[in-house]
Amino acid sequence: MAKIKVTLTEDMIKVISCLRFQEFPGIREDDTRQELIYGLDMNSLYGGNFVLEDMSYILGLYDQHIPGTECDATGPRFPKELEDKMLEIHCYIVDNLPYIKKCFIGSGVRYDIAMHDTKNVDINKINDEYLRELINKHVSGRLKVAPEHTSDTVLNVMRKPSFSLFHKFKKIFDYENDKHHLNQQIIPYFISSHPGCTIADMAQLAVQTKNMNFHLEQVQDFTPTPMTLATEMFYTGYNPYTLEKIYVAKTTQDKLAQRLFFFWYLPEKREEIKKTLRKNHLEYLIDKLFENKDCSKKDNYFSYERNRKNLFKSNRKK
Repeated sequence: MAKIKVTLTEDMIKVISCLRFQEFPGIREDDTRQELIYGLDMNSLYGGNFVLEDMSYILGLYDQHIPGTECDATGPRFPKELEDKMLEIHCYIVDNLPYIKKCFIGSGVRYDIAMHDTKNVDINKINDEYLRELINKHVSGRLKVAPEHTSDTVLNVMRKPSFSLFHKFKKIFDYENDKHHLNQQIIPYFISSHPGCTIADMAQLAVQTKNMNFHLEQVQDFTPTPMTLATEMFYTGYNPYTLEKIYVAKTTQDKLAQRLFFFWYLPEKREEIKKTLRKNHLEYLIDKLFENKDCSKKDNYFSYERNRKNLFKSNRKK
């Protein structure tokens, strides 16, 4: 990617230069407990607080009250004037300040925000450039992202984008790695036992991630936490947006059975997984999971959906 031309004013550069940390070693890896070298607090990125504070100050527009990030059902929207300058400021800090050698992303990245279709060609182009800049220059070796699940049914309950978006992100990531001869990895995060998630969903998660050559490490079993939508669904068994009954894994046995599929690649888990698949009438996935067969063909989808619905009905009767 061509180097982005810096059009920052001298006043902007002076402000940026004043943000230098004392005894800073020159290599920076972001942390959610700290601020980045140029004042972006990762915890406030999604809500847009940095727009009103750090970025507006650097741009000399503090008194103009730049609007923060607007979030609605279609996703987040950043003001175009901010998008333009944010990328320039970022590139200037990393590429031009002599006391900054590297800038790595150490925490997770919201690829879905970067790849969100804003319906604005210019902003989409800037987002794409920003994503490729991050992949090329700011990954120390492993990039953490959180697709959270492979089932669009479960992702819809989570109010997350389709898993197809992760496939698009991975294609970009692999392309940039090949193009620039980089040896980097994606570390995806997934969750089991989320309200709406069944054994069939977890079995498909295992097969799909296997086909993508992932051995999952960053995984978690759903834990109810106060004041969250997922917890409301966990205790009521209903999706509050549709008022439809949804399956919820509540017993220790059911939750462990779902978590088991994260570790299909461990030899000691193989027989237990096969037993669970047979118990839930998912035998057709055994060969696909353990005999290196592709499960992405359409003729498997209908079998998966049929078993998913039957399993949900049988759990409702209990």
